[in-house]
Amino acid sequence: MNRILATSLLLNVLLVAAIVVFAAFTGFFVQSNVLDPLYERKVSVFESFPVEAGDVVFLGDTLVAAAPLEEMFPGLPVKNRGIVGDTSKGILERIDAIAAAEPIAVALMVGTFDVLGGVPRRDTIARVEAILDGLTAKRPGLQVAVLSVLPRDVEAVRSVERLNAGYADLAAARDLAFIDLASDFRGANGAIATRFSNDGLHLNGPGYEKWRDRLTPWLTRVLASRAPADGMPAP
Repeated sequence: MNRILATSLLLNVLLVAAIVVFAAFTGFFVQSNVLDPLYERKVSVFESFPVEAGDVVFLGDTLVAAAPLEEMFPGLPVKNRGIVGDTSKGILERIDAIAAAEPIAVALMVGTFDVLGGVPRRDTIARVEAILDGLTAKRPGLQVAVLSVLPRDVEAVRSVERLNAGYADLAAARDLAFIDLASDFRGANGAIATRFSNDGLHLNGPGYEKWRDRLTPWLTRVLASRAPADGMPAP
């Protein structure tokens, strides 16, 4: 009997450990953004090195956080405001400081970890709607591009497609740019193409090259709209 209990206890411990490791790897626990130490550290860094007037802000989750923006758009006023594992909830909680800094534009990319964490589509859509309304209300004339969620593994294809359809509708209703990255990164089975990712989620070098190429036309238009006195180079 003692051996059976010990075996059962060991199996339970191993199961819990496996769940914790999986959750840490996938970012599942990042739904509690405000309490997450990484989230707090990044927000603190952003506060110490704030967005400046005229910047183009890339706002999002892991895929934005890992983007080498200075190398992708050399010499341009781009600021990376991505946080690993961030969700629509986390981004909604940090848009005030970005809008108050008077950037010229914001490229928003969020939703991957909402899908991964099982957040209902309607909740993600509602939060992204609040993000867009909050940014444009606090900063009239702000140019915003809504970037589609990239394809993930096969199991997430339908969820990603439905979320992106909702994003396209939100952007159209507000006369904002919607940049459909999903079609460029989708493989034959609907999942992200293996040439752009080796784990079904994160981008490799060719993936960020493709991302840069798709964003460059929008960024060119944004910077061309600046006053000539700004003297910024074209991308």
